[in-house]
Amino acid sequence: MAKQLYEHMAVGDRSQAASPVGLPQAIESNPCASSLRSPHEIRAIIESESRIFATDEEKFQALVEEWKSNRGPQSSASDLSMAFAYQQIVGMGGAAVPLILAELEERVDHWFWALSAITGADPVPESGQGIMKEMADAWLQWGVKNGYR
Repeated sequence: MAKQLYEHMAVGDRSQAASPVGLPQAIESNPCASSLRSPHEIRAIIESESRIFATDEEKFQALVEEWKSNRGPQSSASDLSMAFAYQQIVGMGGAAVPLILAELEERVDHWFWALSAITGADPVPESGQGIMKEMADAWLQWGVKNGYR
C-alpha cells in the first residue's frame, strides 16, 4: 500500500520522487494523527481541543457539559443527537451506557437515540414513544434488567 502511494505520488509530481515522505513520517508529522499513537488514552475533543481524561466518567461528564452548553433551547431531537459531543458519547460504546442511565435517572433528557445506537435495543413500548418520562422509565427498567443499574 505504501509503495502504491509512493508510486502514485511520483507519477503525479516528480519532485516528490527525489525525496519521498515515508508513510510513517507523514503520520508522525500530522497533528491529527497524534491521537492514534496511544490507544489506551481516554481522549475527547472539547471546545475544539483534544483533551486526555483519567477516566471514562470524566470524559463523559466533560462531553455532557459540552453538549448541554452548545445546544439551543428549541433544538430538535435529531439536532441534539447529531451534535459532535453527543456523537463522541455514542463513540464511547458500552462504557457510556451506565453513565447515560445514571444521567437519565437524575434528569430526563434526550439520551434515547444514544442508548439505542450503543445497545441495539429499544425497550420503549409503542404507547410510550414520544413521551419523555415513559421513555426514560423504560430505559431505566431495561438497565436494571440488563445489569447496568
